[in-house]
Amino acid sequence: MGLRTGKRRNPPQDGGGDEDWIATYADAITLLMAFFVVLYSMSDIREERFTAVRAGIIEALTGQSEEKGDSGSSGDGESFDVAMSRVVQRLSELVANGSLEIANTSKGIHLEFNSRALYPAGGADILPKSKAMLNRIAARINALGDVKMTVTVEGHTDDTPINTERYPSNWELSTARATNIVRHFVERKVDPKMLRAAGYADMQPKVPNLDAEGKGLPVNRAKNRRVVIKMERY
Repeated sequence: MGLRTGKRRNPPQDGGGDEDWIATYADAITLLMAFFVVLYSMSDIREERFTAVRAGIIEALTGQSEEKGDSGSSGDGESFDVAMSRVVQRLSELVANGSLEIANTSKGIHLEFNSRALYPAGGADILPKSKAMLNRIAARINALGDVKMTVTVEGHTDDTPINTERYPSNWELSTARATNIVRHFVERKVDPKMLRAAGYADMQPKVPNLDAEGKGLPVNRAKNRRVVIKMERY
């Protein structure tokens, strides 16, 4: 037998170089991610766009709009709160003489009038003596400038039925009372886009119209006949 000559082959090693590319690929992805992080950090992020998108996502997921912080530190929230404080100050005289009640809420302020201060009994035509009072409110709204808000006028009645040619029920009466104030505000140059009108008849009483025995309570019914002007954050 002859002797075999030549180099001796080494046996294959476990875990050969066939998968070495994975480490290189992972390094490349890591570097690419770091590169985009740097680009993102240097980009121009507009706060108003971010806030709008965030609010939209919250509302889509929860069905509720994003609440402002208690401090009202954001620009729009602070300007709205300051504006509402000025409205309250300017209308303090009407509160003092009993013509108006003002309630503060998380959304803004509510101005409440007893219907007898604005309309004749069973009617929706604004009393001439009351127009000056509504003019002051319209002037306060106009003075707010670019503050984003809605002004909703609500008409409420008591449970005493009404059936006239002009107002077949309390629904027509309450709606007409609210609409007439909205029309008056428009005539006083209030932006129509922020105005709303709603009539609730006797469906949302402040106090019970009847006592425990089912008898009418005149004092309570008078409180329930009212108009509420809601000035709220848009």
